Amino acid sequence: MATASLLVQAWFLQAPALAQRALTICGAETGRVYLRDRPSNASQNANRTLSNGTSVQGYEISNGFIFVQTANGSSGWVTERYLCGSSSFGGYPSYICGAETGRVYLRDRPSNASQNANRTLSNGTAVSTESNSNGFFLVETINGLRGWVTERYVCP
Repeated sequence: MATASLLVQAWFLQAPALAQRALTICGAETGRVYLRDRPSNASQNANRTLSNGTSVQGYEISNGFIFVQTANGSSGWVTERYLCGSSSFGGYPSYICGAETGRVYLRDRPSNASQNANRTLSNGTAVSTESNSNGFFLVETINGLRGWVTERYVCP
């Protein structure tokens, strides 16, 4: 049992296993997200939060959370749906996620006034991100569909 405990402790003390990736905090309705000490909603750390727009480095994915570190050295776990990333970092695609209906509008402009109800993307659709404007990402699917998606629905 002591060996298992040491292995678990060593795992938590190691540098995160995945390649480092630049990400941005986005889509938090309150403007802030919790920076948690564990990949769990039970870990609140109400005094540790990050604002929308904060740049972070992402390292490890676990249980719907990503381990991140800020430029000033603060680190912890952030819910995956509040992290936006670009496929230009490390060649990893982003995905459509968190849409309560299972689909998001693919808009022709970065505006809620641009509905395009006949153009939607499903949760889980792989996209590359090209730019960010007015709370929207310009995305492109592997099939060549291009348009603007609300940033809170684009996850690493």
